[in-house]
Amino acid sequence: MTPRHIHRNTVLLWGTGLACLFILQSLATAGAFWFQVGTQQRQQINSELREQCMTLTSLAPSTRPSWIADTLGADVHRRKFLAMFDAEGHVLAGNLKRLPELSPGTKGSQIVKLQPTNLPGIKIDRARAMRCEMSDGTNVLVGVDLDRFNSTLQSAEHAVLIALPMAFLLAILVGIVVATQAVRRLDAVRILSEKIVAGELDRRLPVGRRPDSFQMLCGHINTMLDRIEALMQEVRGVGDDIAHELRTPLTRLRVTVERQMITAQSKEDFVQAADSMLKGIMQADGLVSALLRIREIEYHRKLFYFQDVVLQKITRDVVELYQPVAENAGISLRLSAEHECRVRADPDLLMEALSNLVDNALKFGPAGGTVDVTLEILANQSPRLSVADLGDPIAADDLAHVFQRFYRGRRTPQQPGSGLGLSLVKAIADLHDIEVFFETRDQVVGKRAVLQFTGTCL
Repeated sequence: MTPRHIHRNTVLLWGTGLACLFILQSLATAGAFWFQVGTQQRQQINSELREQCMTLTSLAPSTRPSWIADTLGADVHRRKFLAMFDAEGHVLAGNLKRLPELSPGTKGSQIVKLQPTNLPGIKIDRARAMRCEMSDGTNVLVGVDLDRFNSTLQSAEHAVLIALPMAFLLAILVGIVVATQAVRRLDAVRILSEKIVAGELDRRLPVGRRPDSFQMLCGHINTMLDRIEALMQEVRGVGDDIAHELRTPLTRLRVTVERQMITAQSKEDFVQAADSMLKGIMQADGLVSALLRIREIEYHRKLFYFQDVVLQKITRDVVELYQPVAENAGISLRLSAEHECRVRADPDLLMEALSNLVDNALKFGPAGGTVDVTLEILANQSPRLSVADLGDPIAADDLAHVFQRFYRGRRTPQQPGSGLGLSLVKAIADLHDIEVFFETRDQVVGKRAVLQFTGTCL
């Protein structure tokens, strides 16, 4: 089935459904109107009949026949029925031949058949009547002819019958229009998704200045597409970076292997060639492992490893771990962590970030120098970790790029490493809402890497 047929069938289906809803609503409205008119007319008649009963009850028995005669004489439209009967049911006054049978125990008025005496040609008539019991044992029947009541209901029915076809037609038109607009919007999303699948990641849905609910959904879809496009570009960039960074060690490994296969003459030569291959493989493996580690931290967001961590213990463990490395490099590694502070963090990741900073400080610091690892609590009770060394400060042009993947400063192109250490630190810091940056040291030459926590100690 083509998209055009799907579009037409969807419009027809939705339009029919909406039209049915509007039609049901019109029928419900018409029924409620008819019921309200009937109820109002019935209440009005009951009120009129009760008023007549109260008037008759208040009159003296001798004056009731004359009051009935006067009331019937004033009824020029002959719509009222009034008759007084004795205890045996004989007519004493009024315009009825006999007392009709009424349902026993019924309160209020009833619809009964009457035999009027003042309507020529009409032997039986239907009326809404009420029986009033007098104190002297007589009964008075008061009633109203239903012709006027029925005519009012018929007028209401005619009005409903005239309005319903117009309402049905309007419901169908409104249903088709609303369905067409809804399907058009959904088609826009469908067409966009097809183009995105085809590779056009820059496509976006239109969003007005005052968006409705659907346009707000479109805005969220656009935000999602922006994120997807950014991730795709980052994936492409990472792939290009991996290919670029692996090219050099792999090329060096291939050239080394080819040269040593030609020149090797003894067992020692072949062992040396194997060692060179192993170093190249380990370098490539470390590069890929570092990239995968960064991806895991950035996108998996494993917050369920978070727990209460004592920063003093983390710094002490890192310093103890790198103390032998510092001694071999002739560098004094010192720790200043007098204040105990607990934070909510992943202890392994936090130790990995601090270890990378200490490793860089030892790598780029001069022999005979010092590396200071400091834990301090600021005035707002937020902890601050720093690693300071006496190495060359980072150039101003490099500060904005040092946390990018594979970035190597102009002063460190010959230093060993993949250029991913600080990227890993940045990923861990972002996961913990920690600000990471470099600053120059006061009064002495060197630089300081800072992990500034945004929260306070627990």
